[in-house]
Amino acid sequence: MSSKRIGIMLAFGIVSLSQPAQAVSHHGGICTAYAGGDEKSFHHTQWAIVNAAPEGHYVTCPLSRTTEESYGAIISVNIEHSLKQTTKCSAYSYPGAGGPPLASISEEWTGAGTHEFNLKINGYGKSNPTSTYSVWCFLGSGAKIYGLNLKEQKKLILSEQPH
Repeated sequence: MSSKRIGIMLAFGIVSLSQPAQAVSHHGGICTAYAGGDEKSFHHTQWAIVNAAPEGHYVTCPLSRTTEESYGAIISVNIEHSLKQTTKCSAYSYPGAGGPPLASISEEWTGAGTHEFNLKINGYGKSNPTSTYSVWCFLGSGAKIYGLNLKEQKKLILSEQPH
């Protein structure tokens, strides 16, 4: 598309973008073992979940919402590795009435120290006013999740008058 055509669209049309709505911070202590029998493999602190087992395990983290925005979300997951290892996290947006996810994304990181995943499941059709969001991660031995941040996206309509 030419820059002249884009300029005309901006001058006479409506442009749809997204912007963050209110962010909701969660501590890693909200996460639980994905498989109920694995709960003994994790150590919960007030602010984090730590895999205390010598092998990797999966956790799930349900996220609470404070809005009914329906343009998806960006979910940040803060992790820490004491040794070089790999963590994989996935974020899901489910319709409020149940059923398969409306959207999901996965990312993987290998290293030691801290890392922040920014899982983007934003855009039209990625959520609805009653959607639920959750994060699922594979944590290696000693790895921890200490923070999650849900930034729901709202549709921003810019309408410009012709000059």
